[in-house]
Amino acid sequence: MRAQHESLRYGSLIFLDALTVNNESHNSVFAFARTCPEETAIIAINFHNISTSYKLDLKNLLPVYDFEINFNSVCFIEDWVNETKGDFYFLREVISEEHTRNINVIKYILILI
Repeated sequence: MRAQHESLRYGSLIFLDALTVNNESHNSVFAFARTCPEETAIIAINFHNISTSYKLDLKNLLPVYDFEINFNSVCFIEDWVNETKGDFYFLREVISEEHTRNINVIKYILILI
């Protein structure tokens, strides 16, 4: 997977806040992004022994995308681990709106923005 995606090899590291569904800091999910000009990989890891739900606070990505200028930019999101194609979203939807996801035990989830 690293060979296929430049962000995983050379991308800058940005830590992200994983939250519970109650908007509290999640104690078993660790999340970060690797970003380069062509793509961003968002990685979430569940260190708990059961599946869990989480939300990501993506505000740390705002400087990367110069959010005010790119507010209406369109991005494509896909899951690299499960090789499922995603859909198109406005950047403002991805960064500003809440998206709850489920994650299995010690499973990596990669999302291309």
